[in-house]
Amino acid sequence: MLQIKAELEGVASFLVPPESVFEIDVKQSAGDEERKGVSVDPDEVHEVPNSKNATANFMLKFPGDKALSTMSLISLKGLPFRAQTADDTGMVPVAAFECRGMEPTKWTPTGYYVVEALSGALYDEVGFKDGEDWCEYDEKSGESMMVNHEIAHEFVLYKEKK
Repeated sequence: MLQIKAELEGVASFLVPPESVFEIDVKQSAGDEERKGVSVDPDEVHEVPNSKNATANFMLKFPGDKALSTMSLISLKGLPFRAQTADDTGMVPVAAFECRGMEPTKWTPTGYYVVEALSGALYDEVGFKDGEDWCEYDEKSGESMMVNHEIAHEFVLYKEKK
């Protein structure tokens, strides 16, 4: 599960929408191989070869492995993925991945995300081009807004209770 904590100024909430493409680094579960900057797109679904109707959003065969490693975005019962609000003090869960043969190690926020201003105005094309912070001026509230591009994040192992 991916949890985040963004530094916000003049912002009511910061949302990673469920249709977001995640740019992440992954490592081989049973080895030392790594791949940086892979894209996990919820709209891109591939059939996993030699499986019983299994699908994945991202597949990769690491050198030396017999089978493909796969990663899929999933929703978890009872765990609400949500926007980070100005009142949040800790990490907020934004996505979950089912991983087989690989583990996510780093998330690089690229966008597009949704920001709600203190006035209620929505900005739905928030991105961090060239590794810069997102800044905007909300005319309704007269406030400047900022989301720092260096978003704290962590991948946490989550097991659903049966």
